Amino acid sequence: ADVEGVASMSGGWSTDLVEKLGKKNFGKGIKVEVIDEQTKIDIYIVVEFGYQIPDVAENVQKEVKVAVETMTGLSVTAVNVHIVGVSMKRIAGNSDEISSELIIE
Repeated sequence: ADVEGVASMSGGWSTDLVEKLGKKNFGKGIKVEVIDEQTKIDIYIVVEFGYQIPDVAENVQKEVKVAVETMTGLSVTAVNVHIVGVSMKRIAGNSDEISSELIIE
C-alpha cells in the first residue's frame, strides 16, 4: 500500500514485503525479523518535502502492521521507521519536473 508522503523506500518499493518474511536481512529498504511468529520490521524511507515526518512515519507503521498481519497471520510487535532522506520536487516552467533528494547519512 502506498502511504502519502513517502517518496520511496531506500532501495525502492518494488519488492513484495510478504516474500521477504522469514529472511533476516534484505539489503536496502527493509529488514524483517521473525522469531516464534513475532515479527519486527525496520523500514528505511525517503519522505516527500512538505509532509510532517512524524505523521508519515506513524502512517507507515500502521499500514505495514495491518498488511503483514492480514497477509501472514503473524503478530507484528514493532515497525521501526527510519527516515533516510527528504525528496524535494517542484515543477519549473513548462511542466519540466526538477527533483532532488537530500540523503541523511
